[in-house]
Amino acid sequence: MLQRSIVVSDFIKRTSDRIIAFTKPPQYFSWQTMILLGLFSWAMSWIATWTGTTAFTRFLLSNFSWIFFTIGVGWGLERNRVKLFGVTISPWVMGGMVCLFGLSPWMGDDLAPILVLWPLVSFLIAAVPHFLTWEMTLRLPPVAMRQDLVLLLVINLLFSSWFQFYFRLQTWADNYPSLMADDFSRSGFVYNLPDTTTHLSRGVPLLDLAETEIIAQLDGMPWPRIERWLLNLEEQLVPIDQDARASLANTEENEFWQIMAQPYTTREGYELRLMTVWQGPTSQNNGYYIEKSCFINPVSQPRPESASPTINDTENESEAEQPELTAIAQVNCPLETQRNWGRPQLPTAT
Repeated sequence: MLQRSIVVSDFIKRTSDRIIAFTKPPQYFSWQTMILLGLFSWAMSWIATWTGTTAFTRFLLSNFSWIFFTIGVGWGLERNRVKLFGVTISPWVMGGMVCLFGLSPWMGDDLAPILVLWPLVSFLIAAVPHFLTWEMTLRLPPVAMRQDLVLLLVINLLFSSWFQFYFRLQTWADNYPSLMADDFSRSGFVYNLPDTTTHLSRGVPLLDLAETEIIAQLDGMPWPRIERWLLNLEEQLVPIDQDARASLANTEENEFWQIMAQPYTTREGYELRLMTVWQGPTSQNNGYYIEKSCFINPVSQPRPESASPTINDTENESEAEQPELTAIAQVNCPLETQRNWGRPQLPTAT
């Protein structure tokens, strides 16, 4: 047990000596000095916060801590030649820290500008030492170095473009949710993971809202008024369309949806083909539409009796007359909806 304790203490002592030797500045102007200054400024900023100093003092100390720490980390990675897949990572690390330090106070939780600018800032950090001396004079790098810098610039521009393209696609998905319900099997940029949730087109809730409004208007309506309502179908759909759009969340894609309907006769009554047509961008040439059918059939019910009986009614009470029937509409819309590619081919009403 004593020997094991001696071995552990020797390991801790050797490790601490290595850490001290690694972090101890060999001279005043070194990367270790920058990191220690950054840690000191950070500690002072916390003390300033606890003691209730002015906001300017806290801002100054916290900013200096980030500046010293960024310079120290980048300098240390460059001095020790830390590489990943044969590429020096110091410009990338310094570029990320500069973007976080410089943009996060203004961007908040929005990481898009930080990631887009990160490759470009990293290239500037890597390229400036080749064009500028310590005496702050301009110089032209050798031809071989120019080729490497051009290649590095093209690669970083490609990374920045890919970041921007990703955030652009994400913005489109947020503003136009129905795009995620499309078919991406032929896309070279978007891939739906097998574990992801199935996205529904906003045409489905829009169709349901229009169906609810039509049932509320037509169910129980006298049959002669039903036929008059169907004759003026285009005018009747205008307020239904407006109310359905107003009930959905206000997104930019609402203007690309159109509610359409077409009735045609059946043996019992009418079938109203209700559709929501997507007029925005799709993977198919002619887009798609979602449809369902509502069946409007007449049913008979007794005509309502008058409030006060007449003399003739009193005389004929014993005859037990059958009540006079009247036809009203009964609307039934099955739950099934169907998505069809292309434009709807509306049949002619007969």
